[in-house]
Amino acid sequence: MGIKNNNISFHGEDQEKIETLQTVFKRAGIIDQNFKNDSDTIGKDQSILVITENGDLKKYNTYLKKMNAGLEKGSLSNGFVWYPKNETKSKEGLESLISSHLSRNILYSRESFIIRFVEDVIKNLETKTVETIKGDEKNMSIFYNVLDNNVGEEVSEMLSDIFKINKVPVDISDEKSNINNLSTLALEAKLAVVVFDQQKEWAELFTQEIWKKIGGVSSGIPILLIGTNSNKPSKISIPNVTLAEAGKELLSLEIKIQYDSLTEN
Repeated sequence: MGIKNNNISFHGEDQEKIETLQTVFKRAGIIDQNFKNDSDTIGKDQSILVITENGDLKKYNTYLKKMNAGLEKGSLSNGFVWYPKNETKSKEGLESLISSHLSRNILYSRESFIIRFVEDVIKNLETKTVETIKGDEKNMSIFYNVLDNNVGEEVSEMLSDIFKINKVPVDISDEKSNINNLSTLALEAKLAVVVFDQQKEWAELFTQEIWKKIGGVSSGIPILLIGTNSNKPSKISIPNVTLAEAGKELLSLEIKIQYDSLTEN
């Protein structure tokens, strides 16, 4: 799918990185030779903030507030925050500041390679375009480890009779099961469900990872972590993540009850 959009603004204090980003976007065909960056305006459809280790936290806070304000008003469609991994320890408070401003329409990346970051942005824009065209929001995305395939398949099949669902078996050996692709599927639905039977440890780690990727405490997507009572119940404590358990034959019913409760507003 070809996407060209000159309504992108680049922000940050590292002008060299910003200029390199623009060059890569031009080569990818997203912006053209007539593109001119308006670094003073956040609300221009798409906005990208480049974070650096020694940047001004107050300025970043201002950028992120404007980004969220633009999303709320509808003048901004998507925000992207790029904070490339660095071998040095992150400045105290920087990660916390970023996390406090994340939402479902802001993609946060710590990808080291600029090409891969741009690829993630393109995939995000393509996905949002498809979603807009289809207008087909899912009720829930159901994630489960392929080693718990029997439980995941049964739950998905039963719930698909009454809900629109994304059935997502996760195989950690499959390149397609990367966190970027999986978080996109989570954001397509009103509720993300992580189901487990024997793969409790994996389910807990996966829940924490997907929670961070879709916006953490600021995410508009609740997560339900639910397991069979044949295993010890999970005891992790994360904001916006609900824990539940039920017998195998009652998992689908419990998920429906939780869905009605978690999405009623």
